[in-house]
Amino acid sequence: MKTVLLFQYFDAPSPVRKKELEQCVLHNLKIGFDKILIWNDSVDPLFISENVNNIRANRRMTYRDYVDVLDAEENYGSLVVLTNTDIMLDKNVLTISQVIRNNSFLCLSRYEQRGTALELSGTPWCTHDVWAMISQPVHNSIKFQSVIPLGMPGSELRFAEIFFNMGYAIFNPCVDIQNVHLHSESAPHEYKNRIYGAYLFVPPCKLSDVKIASLNPSHMATPVYLTNFFERPLKIG
Repeated sequence: MKTVLLFQYFDAPSPVRKKELEQCVLHNLKIGFDKILIWNDSVDPLFISENVNNIRANRRMTYRDYVDVLDAEENYGSLVVLTNTDIMLDKNVLTISQVIRNNSFLCLSRYEQRGTALELSGTPWCTHDVWAMISQPVHNSIKFQSVIPLGMPGSELRFAEIFFNMGYAIFNPCVDIQNVHLHSESAPHEYKNRIYGAYLFVPPCKLSDVKIASLNPSHMATPVYLTNFFERPLKIG
């Protein structure tokens, strides 16, 4: 199965952050993907290689841009992986191609480096940084709803629910695939940027679960709703 990797690159706010992003990119370029698509947000392409296709853009990438790659006929049948820029992919990510089915959508949680050990995110069911799916025709409903910028709080849960609502089996095989988050200058998300609506919690599982249980679209995923109609009490009268 052909493999495709997609991620965005941008002008980091600090030298430390820029170094971390470059470290992740250089690591991921060596994983072994057949084709790599880099979404360059308002920056000149920095990474040039025979299998790299640099996309010039003047905005942050959205999940719709990933969906468009999934929906592109030239990619049909390929495993297409989207990653946040500050993730060092586990080399075993390519083994997903051995178990994934057309009706599966994978949302993988991240690990943090703690000394010499890796530690899974404290809330893995609602922290996804890597996505994987077989390229195929995608329903317009998914396209219309996926115009959500990457990195917004709650965006990954909303994106997972969109596929779940269309009947896909959603999995988080982070037990076997240990992608590492690299971010030493973490800052809290701003409340005003949270994406509200239907969420999907996707608990950790193994690759064997993906292979066995894909025939059950509702397996191991729990839809919930997060709504906030008003930020402060509404004064009546």
